[in-house]
Amino acid sequence: MTPPPPPKFPTRTRAPGSHNGMGSKWITKKRRHAIYTRDGFRCFWCKADLSDALPRHRGLDHLWPRKRGGSHEDHNLVTSCTPCNSVRSNWKPSQGWLR
Repeated sequence: MTPPPPPKFPTRTRAPGSHNGMGSKWITKKRRHAIYTRDGFRCFWCKADLSDALPRHRGLDHLWPRKRGGSHEDHNLVTSCTPCNSVRSNWKPSQGWLR
């Protein structure tokens, strides 16, 4: 018997109480879904189709990172796949990620 294929997107272990792909304390499920819908369930950065991705493989990313003064306002949030969100870290849009 062959082993199952690896997940499409890698996962990352997070601290208890932090975002786990199923929601978070700082945003409601309804608002999160509205942003995913606005973005067409596509990663803002790599344009990957996340419509069939497991919740832990997609999330929201801040265009202007929180650590650099960014807000939780809708205009600062975009749909992101886990790899892009992890690699981008706290880069600013002016540092080459904004397309």
